Amino acid sequence: MVEGKKYYEAELYDEAQDQFEKSLRMKKNNPEALEWLAYTYEKKNVLPQALNAWNTLLRNKDLPQEKRELVQACIRGIMVKLQFGAEATAESLVDQGKRFYNQKLYDEAGKRFLAALSLTKNDPEAIQWLAYTYEKKKMYPQALNAWKALTGLGDELPAEKRKLAEKRITAITDYFKKRKSGKN
Repeated sequence: MVEGKKYYEAELYDEAQDQFEKSLRMKKNNPEALEWLAYTYEKKNVLPQALNAWNTLLRNKDLPQEKRELVQACIRGIMVKLQFGAEATAESLVDQGKRFYNQKLYDEAGKRFLAALSLTKNDPEAIQWLAYTYEKKKMYPQALNAWKALTGLGDELPAEKRKLAEKRITAITDYFKKRKSGKN
């Protein structure tokens, strides 16, 4: 393991892979070796193998919850990269989503915003644009939840975004009240 980590840190990923695979031959499903092998596969951009290594690690019943959450985040990241390209980042996905939104391709926009949020849960811009997208698709309960999630970011959220979200929450809530009472 020590040699593999040294190779990894030296960016000698083929050699690191060999060492981690050797560790796994000596002790099948070694959690530490699986984790480092998954990282190595990601660095080599061999995403299906990385996904397989992360999934194998996730099946370990003794994996602590904190590590399990890290593994799940890595899996989400790989899935996004497999779907949207290896260079996909939350920022690039939000930018793509905005372009689709402006072209009125709301399904594609929504996919990008959701993918961005799978990489960074609390990205205010992705949440805001997802809320707009839900509104355009007349998915008002989802839009309301997105706007509420935006206000739930606390101090991370700039005041002007908070006011916008609160205004949209009020507008959607009023819309539902009017519909329920039979007024349009």
